[in-house]
Amino acid sequence: MSGFGQSILVKIFEIFEEERRSEQLTKIPLTLYKDIANYIKNTRNGFDNNGKSIYSKVVNQEREMLADIIQRILELRVNKIIDGLADFDALNIPTEEKYIIEPLVTATKRLSKVGKAVSNGGCAFLEAISEKTSHKYSAVRFLKSSPPTMGADLARYGPFRAEDITFLPIENVKVLLKQGIVQELDIEI
Repeated sequence: MSGFGQSILVKIFEIFEEERRSEQLTKIPLTLYKDIANYIKNTRNGFDNNGKSIYSKVVNQEREMLADIIQRILELRVNKIIDGLADFDALNIPTEEKYIIEPLVTATKRLSKVGKAVSNGGCAFLEAISEKTSHKYSAVRFLKSSPPTMGADLARYGPFRAEDITFLPIENVKVLLKQGIVQELDIEI
């Protein structure tokens, strides 16, 4: 792994210890998570996959320890960011941490906006967000064929065949999930 002259496990443990001891976020390589994932992938592909040789067992143990330490680093850093959201500097954190934190920053801003709207009598704002959030959509894959149906948003959907993928109002998805007709997909839009 480039950038790590000594044992990767020792270097990652040093990063963990530095992060653990500091109350502030420490400076870490912006590609740290990708580098470790790449290292784990490369060591997985290059060795005895049946895990019977001593060398294979050592490499497997190293991968497990790296994954555990990286998870701890990520949790430490995200918790520090959450505890001080206002100080969060998006430019100096890895993209993986941004992915976790950005929805929390948005939630914090929304909390403030709703609080202000209530305390200022902003009924129009509250009504607008109520309308905006009343029809959320979710991606689904059909497990069985389904006839056309009216969505909660009053749009017509279908017919669908098994393996079709589409976006449907969440209210409809909940019903179809209970009936075993669809599988919800983890897709962000």
